[in-house]
Amino acid sequence: MSSKPALSPTVRYAEPEYWDSRYQREPSRFEWFFGHTALRRVIRAYVSKKRPVLHVGCGTSNLQEGMAQSGYTIVNTDISEVVINQMKERHAKYPNMSYLVSDCRNMPEFMDCQFGHVIDKGTVDALLCCKHGTDNVMKMLLEIYRVLQPGGSFLLITLGDPARRLPLLLDSRLQWQVSLLLLPKITAACQAYVDGKPINDTVQPIDTDGPYEVLDRDTIVGVPVDVQYDKFFFAYVCTKPRLQLPLAHGQRAQLPASWVAGSKEILQKLQKEMGLPEDVLLKGRRKRTVHVPASAAGSASNLHALLQSPNPLGSSTASCNSVTSLPELPQAQALLGHSRPDTPASGRQQQQQQPAELPPSGMRNLQPHSGLPRPHSSP
Repeated sequence: MSSKPALSPTVRYAEPEYWDSRYQREPSRFEWFFGHTALRRVIRAYVSKKRPVLHVGCGTSNLQEGMAQSGYTIVNTDISEVVINQMKERHAKYPNMSYLVSDCRNMPEFMDCQFGHVIDKGTVDALLCCKHGTDNVMKMLLEIYRVLQPGGSFLLITLGDPARRLPLLLDSRLQWQVSLLLLPKITAACQAYVDGKPINDTVQPIDTDGPYEVLDRDTIVGVPVDVQYDKFFFAYVCTKPRLQLPLAHGQRAQLPASWVAGSKEILQKLQKEMGLPEDVLLKGRRKRTVHVPASAAGSASNLHALLQSPNPLGSSTASCNSVTSLPELPQAQALLGHSRPDTPASGRQQQQQQPAELPPSGMRNLQPHSGLPRPHSSP
């Protein structure tokens, strides 16, 4: 069977006018590779419901609707204002899902470290069909890396095999760990239909091969030697390094400035909702240095767990739909460098606020195995 001819590099997939025109003509649901049913197990395994999710290039997919029904809090973006308006109306009943017109190559509307997970299904592939495709994709990946929280992950669903995608994902500016999943292509036996027409989705969740640890663009641990990539689509799980906090006396680490700013914004909204006096939660010294004195070493692990949550107060600056409970406020103040729990006042007065560089994060050693782990699965 002959392969389909390659698309012209002048396809206008990077221009909002193209997509506005297309979605005006074709407002019905369309899936690039898979829908929510096919990807349900992958989503459950690698995307936590406890963290806010950003879905870039959402189009008219049903992926976000299925995730919202499953309990995820998800922000969906697309470069087309037409499709965003269509989907806002279609999914108005879901309070945990929102839509926003945004260019994934430049997202100033989102702060650094705002999302626990980012998902793309087909946007990278579309941009690569355009003029300056590689430059566009790198801008997109750098923005995704910026808005990801430490320890967060980017889930890329794509038709690109490792030889085509790893050179992009392993760019030296992206300090994340990458693993590969093989997604078998849809066959006639498992094809799903809507209104009698086939769609790029399945009637049951697909079984995947992997995950396989990626060491470099030429080395993937555990992939069968005789694997036939033409029988698969691909998922790449890109995990941003966790923030390394001081756990011993005398160690210091500086928190990302933008993360502190985002936490301060959440505190301001919180005190307004609670009717508290202005800046009552922000009084005190505004330092961005975490220091562990000898008497407070036991509290460092608690602060470390706090900083790996979706955000310091458990709500997203993208939605701000939830209000944290009062017992969490001391932890939030600790994040901003104010009255830290378990730290004597005299010790705080004697601290020096000279930050040190974060220790380098090594790559985790994943063991090759079959079957898909489900670190975030719920009953």
